[in-house]
Amino acid sequence: MTPLEAALVYARRRWPVLPCKQNEPRRKSPIVRNGFKDATYDETQIVEWWRRYPGALIGVPTGRITGFVVLDIDVKRPDANGFHGHGCCAAWDRAGVAGAFLSRFATRYWPLPSPASA
Repeated sequence: MTPLEAALVYARRRWPVLPCKQNEPRRKSPIVRNGFKDATYDETQIVEWWRRYPGALIGVPTGRITGFVVLDIDVKRPDANGFHGHGCCAAWDRAGVAGAFLSRFATRYWPLPSPASA
């Protein structure tokens, strides 16, 4: 699946998308002028963006527009699972909250289309 095809799948799920560029190995930023505010479900606009920027990454805004909440746990060591060293997160992990949340999310939304699977 190409990034354009994946972006269209997301838009059909009513997830607004926008094209992004890779700035450095682990950071991306919107290509479009108004950033996440330009995110759209409009398939014509999405096709135009990905024709203009064929290598663009897919951005999906979080917050009120999508209802998505992101918990970004940066893992600095390959032997860490992301919850070690974070007080509340370690407690969530021990209580099984993190796994239960991710499991509910995965059941509802996966399998997600991935441009990497092309």
